[in-house]
Amino acid sequence: MKILLLFVSIICSLDLIGQNTKDSIFDPSIYSTYNKNKQVKEHKKNIIFLGLLGNGIVYAICFERKLYTTKTNQTINANMGYGVLSDNEIFPFQVNKTFGKNRRFELGMGATYYIETGIESNKRQLFPTIQAALRFEGQKNPMYIKLGLTKFLFIDDNFKKYLSPVYPGLNIGYCF
Repeated sequence: MKILLLFVSIICSLDLIGQNTKDSIFDPSIYSTYNKNKQVKEHKKNIIFLGLLGNGIVYAICFERKLYTTKTNQTINANMGYGVLSDNEIFPFQVNKTFGKNRRFELGMGATYYIETGIESNKRQLFPTIQAALRFEGQKNPMYIKLGLTKFLFIDDNFKKYLSPVYPGLNIGYCF
């Protein structure tokens, strides 16, 4: 958990170094960019998507919100979701940072909360995750597509930690 908090604080601090105080998260002008004709273009702040594989393990329906956008088109986002695997429930959540305009590189860190809801067990586990991805968001088209690689940190009943293989993932959704 300490590593997760350290990673998130480092990512957040990268935006604050060398930025003007006008780039505050409370300044509404940071959510707009100007094109060559000086017309304001609003960034879409919400995304609803279906995640296949990745941190949702098999699938998850997720919601993402842009928390912070700089004038250089870097964003900090948070997402959470819900999925079902047999009788088990999965709740993935993640904080990520994106770089770029329409085709963005993304680095993220989060966790997947796994609940076994069978008749004989009620086991709950939290698996930390890291992710690197390439995402496509259209300026005019509200389509959202993300291709990513996710790695889990598993902790067994004896508190032995081991890393998973790299899992590919695909997210398809709608920006609004």
